[in-house]
Amino acid sequence: MDSKIELPYIENHSFQNELTSLLDEFEMLLTDFKKSKSDEVRKCILNKIEEVFDLLQKCYENKDGKIFLDELRDYSKKILKNDLDYFNRLNTNSQKPKNQFFESKISRFSLFILKIILFKNKSKITKNFQNGNLKREELTTDSGIAINLATILLNIDFKFSGIFSSLKKMTGENMSVVGCALELSTQESKWWLLSDKEKTPKTTYLHLDEGIGNPKAITYLSSVSQKNGPFSVIKNQDDIFKINYIQSLIGRAIGQVGRQNSKIKNLFNHKYHQTFGCKNFKELFELLPSIVKFNSHFGFDVKPNSLLEQKLIQNEIIFTGMPGKTVVFDGSSVLHRGGLIIEGERLALQIVLGKKEQFYYLNKILRYVKS
Repeated sequence: MDSKIELPYIENHSFQNELTSLLDEFEMLLTDFKKSKSDEVRKCILNKIEEVFDLLQKCYENKDGKIFLDELRDYSKKILKNDLDYFNRLNTNSQKPKNQFFESKISRFSLFILKIILFKNKSKITKNFQNGNLKREELTTDSGIAINLATILLNIDFKFSGIFSSLKKMTGENMSVVGCALELSTQESKWWLLSDKEKTPKTTYLHLDEGIGNPKAITYLSSVSQKNGPFSVIKNQDDIFKINYIQSLIGRAIGQVGRQNSKIKNLFNHKYHQTFGCKNFKELFELLPSIVKFNSHFGFDVKPNSLLEQKLIQNEIIFTGMPGKTVVFDGSSVLHRGGLIIEGERLALQIVLGKKEQFYYLNKILRYVKS
């Protein structure tokens, strides 16, 4: 790893020694919990994260800053509890591959049936596009009978194609398809560019997902080339830069702060997925010490022509291909992106995977009836 490669955030070394000690203690507890699965150690971890955020209160003097940190604390704790649940069920002896992704394909028969099942869904989002609706959510459909049927079909195909077998080697768990979304990406939709287009880095939209233990897949339903939004991942990213667990935690939580029902929502003008597209928000974030700073969507933040940008692009694997091509990946540990259209359009299924549940469809029907 090149010691000169640094994350694109302002250095802030406030109370570094005290914070470093706390983070070291936290990492030791986390390592212990992954092995012991002890409830007592879990409690210690949750107490330790409180100590970390109590110390970080020194960074903020005004009311808005304190609310910002409180929200960051709450979202971080929520994600941490989900992480601990995942670590608790994970097989301690399982050996995970270094690169958490692989490519495959669905059968021609499955592809044919999917196109029939999703014909009306495709027509709906195509009509939205023709009417000038270009937001991602307006060009995506993820519910209804057709989506449920597509989910069932994908589970059958993934079993017989060997995708689930490969997935178990990657995750150590038996997995199933728990949902999917049909997404149309077009050249008219430029959400991935910064407001100042000239400052958009080559790494734009590279990101990590929030939840760990929930791998994803993407299946192309149209031909995909270099120009119409190919999916891509960064291989060997730990050789480029490393972050500690608290950085990962804060990086996955920061995108939730100041949104929805936040008391300080009015202070910010958030851009889609661009966590620091708002100057006020970035200023509050930069008050945090460097050792805990990270943004899961940091591809937007990388400085153009920097060594970090160069290394990331050199390690990018771009997946082009024909309809049916499928890429499976752990979005929480592999930097990835897709749907950045230069010309043309891309139709794809975004597939959500989860731990295999007995009687999944029966339980889903029962939950639907009860609701």
